[in-house]
Amino acid sequence: MKHKRSIIGFILILMLFTLMLYYSLDHNNYDPGAWYIIDHFEQFSRTKVVISGEVKNVDKTNNTLLVQVYPSPEALILVSTTENVSTIHQGDIVEVYGLFTSRNNMTAEKLLITEKWKNDLIYLRSLPAIPFALYLFFRTYRFNPKICRFERRKNHA
Repeated sequence: MKHKRSIIGFILILMLFTLMLYYSLDHNNYDPGAWYIIDHFEQFSRTKVVISGEVKNVDKTNNTLLVQVYPSPEALILVSTTENVSTIHQGDIVEVYGLFTSRNNMTAEKLLITEKWKNDLIYLRSLPAIPFALYLFFRTYRFNPKICRFERRKNHA
């Protein structure tokens, strides 16, 4: 009986591993990332894609943006759009929905712009939650130095 359990457990782990391997190998066909799109631009030419990054330069006369795709400084894409780019500034975070025309060019159908300070504000908004979470944790648990682990307090059991 004990050997049957270990064999079944081994088979289940092997099945899980093969499913994970299949998904990782087939992932780029169904949900490609920006890096995969840029590296294999010939597959995605004239297809709708989503690319996000930081605005490096704004040309207001031609309605174009130079977008640096995260996280590499070498991956720059020139985005042309029909939308008004007068409110976009250098350093803003942009998400571009549109047609990928060539390796470094894209025609945007829709732009989602987040100002740089609003993008970083999420970290500042989460700071007050840290002391509150620590208070709730230490209210329920206490550290036992004899066995070096946290134990549930008696009055909260």
